[in-house]
Amino acid sequence: MAQAPAQAPPLDEQPDFPKLQRNIAEISVEVGRFSNMPAIAGADRILEAIESMKTDLTATMTAQKTDLTAAMNSIKSELINQITISLRALDANTTARFVNNQNVRTLDSPVEKLVNVTNGADIPDFPLTFRQIMSLQSRFRLFPPFLPSQHQG
Repeated sequence: MAQAPAQAPPLDEQPDFPKLQRNIAEISVEVGRFSNMPAIAGADRILEAIESMKTDLTATMTAQKTDLTAAMNSIKSELINQITISLRALDANTTARFVNNQNVRTLDSPVEKLVNVTNGADIPDFPLTFRQIMSLQSRFRLFPPFLPSQHQG
């Protein structure tokens, strides 16, 4: 069975498009005036102040990072330099001890000087002979006396 076509609703009052257009234009003008309200104008100033603080904070943090990086690089460089000096001094002292161990045959045998492990400089008034070292040992009781005759093998 075929269905009957739907009937159109009864014609009531139709929208007034020109009136709608005027009202939308008036609403648009009024919405545009929201920016004049103190609360909204104040919010803009607050947002500008926050943005300014963010910019200042970013600049401060960048400057502090730069300063901190420079300080860390300086400290790192100084530590590397100090470690290098100490390692060279330890190496020189190890070599001097080895040479002294091999060359000292009498109390008047010359000895290789040791260096300061902190700065690598010669130690002032370092003993020149094994006898002078022995006199330091007896004066300060550094370690049991060692005689060259015991050393020879």
